[in-house]
Amino acid sequence: MARRLAQVFRVTYPGCAGRFAVFTEGGRTPSPVSTGTTIFPEVFSESSACPNAAGARTVFQKSAREVEAAKVGGTAISGFGDAAVIARIETGRADEYALFWRDGAVLGFIQLSGPTGDGQISAAGIEALARRQIADDRR
Repeated sequence: MARRLAQVFRVTYPGCAGRFAVFTEGGRTPSPVSTGTTIFPEVFSESSACPNAAGARTVFQKSAREVEAAKVGGTAISGFGDAAVIARIETGRADEYALFWRDGAVLGFIQLSGPTGDGQISAAGIEALARRQIADDRR
């Protein structure tokens, strides 16, 4: 899985160096977010440092357009770095929030997902996680 994610980073964030982490209950192996017989709570986090803010802006603008596409329903949100987009995806069995932002030369993304009806899966939850990640990236 790590090797595949590294390949995705090189394509999605060209020229930027990234790191990622997946958090699951009890250290269980990560599963596809919205498929399978059982949906588990999961957090996926990534940060990428680009050589400069202009490069990060270019990557962000391209990726943000994809997130804001009608099929995903992402919307711009303020208060997260220089620019950010938040999206919610529901499948009937799973609920997922994703927040993508640019803060200077750093790109960040966090995804919070789990079974429908899990009160931890919320806009407030994803926003709190994103604020913590931005603070960590600024250190």
